[in-house]
Amino acid sequence: MIDCIHETSAERRCKNRDGSEVIVLQCMLCGARIRNVSKEGRIMAKLDWFDPLIAEAWDLRRKTEFELLERQRAEDQRNRIGQWWDAYSDYLQSDQWKHVRRTVLQRDRACQKCFEAPATEAHHLTYETFTNRGFSYPAECVGLCHECHRAETAASRSA
Repeated sequence: MIDCIHETSAERRCKNRDGSEVIVLQCMLCGARIRNVSKEGRIMAKLDWFDPLIAEAWDLRRKTEFELLERQRAEDQRNRIGQWWDAYSDYLQSDQWKHVRRTVLQRDRACQKCFEAPATEAHHLTYETFTNRGFSYPAECVGLCHECHRAETAASRSA
């Protein structure tokens, strides 16, 4: 986001809250009142008035830039998520995942959510190791039946 360093300024007439007139330096980029200036030797009537529209234009530029950056961040995040899902989908086809899944289902014979149906699917409790290393450990997974796995997946996507 752009921040102003007040490189360009001009002397302007300005009214204080008490109604008295002063000379101030106004940033010509962001419109900020930088500081008061001594009146000595200056003819105040020749100076332009302090312009509040400069600040409004600056705020609009900053808002527009923020919105652009936010849209770019969201697009970048969608791309990262898409890339992550592509890598994860590929991983689910790998021999390493087949070994993890088989190990989880041998360990958890019954669904670890309802404890009524047999475990038929391996469900990730965390994707940390996969995200950081590209594979999973059986300790990060739990055996679930199809219905419970579907419910857990739906719940995690809506969270």
